[in-house]
Amino acid sequence: IACTFQNMRPFRRLPIIANVMVSCLSPRAMKRGEWVKKVEAKAMDALEFAGISDMALEKASTLSQGDLKRLEVARAVATEPELLLLDEPFGGLSPAETDLMAKSVHRLHKGGRFGRLHSEGPAMIIVEHKLQQLMKIVDRIVVLNFGTIIADGTPEEVVKNREVIKAYLGGEGSEDAA
Repeated sequence: IACTFQNMRPFRRLPIIANVMVSCLSPRAMKRGEWVKKVEAKAMDALEFAGISDMALEKASTLSQGDLKRLEVARAVATEPELLLLDEPFGGLSPAETDLMAKSVHRLHKGGRFGRLHSEGPAMIIVEHKLQQLMKIVDRIVVLNFGTIIADGTPEEVVKNREVIKAYLGGEGSEDAA
């Protein structure tokens, strides 16, 4: 299991490639006898997948909010998880950054090849408030409103659900309806 966090906390004084390499040094990775060059190659693959390999040697403290989110995804992906938990991957991102992040998550979910990392995408649990963007990239959505499940189905089914429209999509009776 790997996860990303809404509030990112990279090792700010380390280059971003070192941030990803640290996540590869799990007991699971070390048991397999991976050496530094293998770990570095895996970290570069993860950075390439996340779209920030060109900044591999820059300090994490120099990254924008969007690049920090992509670093979080790279750190998680590099561990080759079977289950990936993403906590608000679109939070705080501009529309362009949200689109890039959505494309990366979708590509990972569909299991596309990305370097030497696993070819089958991990199962994912995504916590996200931006339902419009999320519905474009997932197969199934479970919608909660104040801890209660109000919908469970395909994006096509969920987008038509009256309670979801009211709570999240700006329908009649919602705060966004104005």
